[in-house]
Amino acid sequence: MYMGDDTILEAIGKRNIKAIMQVKGRMLFTTITQVLHVPKMKNSLISISKLISKDLKVDFDNDGCKVNNVHGIIVAEAQSEKNLYLLNVNVWKESANVAKSSNERVTFWHQIRNHLNMASLKKLDKMVNGINLKEVPLHCV
Repeated sequence: MYMGDDTILEAIGKRNIKAIMQVKGRMLFTTITQVLHVPKMKNSLISISKLISKDLKVDFDNDGCKVNNVHGIIVAEAQSEKNLYLLNVNVWKESANVAKSSNERVTFWHQIRNHLNMASLKKLDKMVNGINLKEVPLHCV
């Protein structure tokens, strides 16, 4: 992979990843295909040309950009910051330490809050709108 300063970084693999993005205040679970694994890269990048080749439309403005699917539904949003468009993506990491639960929301909040235990997630739920873990038993995570 060629970088902007003519540095070359080696990609050692390619795979699909499960990702979680916030779009219009809602959590969106999606799969990003053919992601290169470049161990020496400090930040993750998404290629606009790859998005377009997957029949997605990318619209830019002064505040950021929106990625729309073929039906016109926004599937990703990025904020403009210092001449870059920052997309808030969390990679869904499969973990043997997480108990299997039918509630994806519990696993999601557990992972993005650095594997916070269920009792603490329940406390957080009382302080923050949108988590919705009130009816989930304490032993789910």
